Amino acid sequence: MTTKAAVTTQLFSLEAYLALEEKAVYRHEFHDGKIVEMAGGTDAHSEISVNLVTLSNLYFYSLTAFGSMPSSLR
Repeated sequence: MTTKAAVTTQLFSLEAYLALEEKAVYRHEFHDGKIVEMAGGTDAHSEISVNLVTLSNLYFYSLTAFGSMPSSLR
C-alpha cells in the first residue's frame, strides 16, 4: 500500500499575484488564488505568432491607424 504525502498549496490574493508578476522572469497564470507558471513557447510557435502579427498589422493599417501587439509583450 502506498501513501501520498500531504501537499499544501499557498493561496495568493490578486494583489499579491500582481506584485509578484511584476518582478517575475517567467509569465504565470492566476487561478482561484493559485499561481501557475505558463509553459514556454517553441521556435515554431514564435514564428507563427510573428507571421500572424505581421499579416494583421498589414491588414489593419490599411484600414485604420490601429495595429496589433503580440500577447507575449509584458
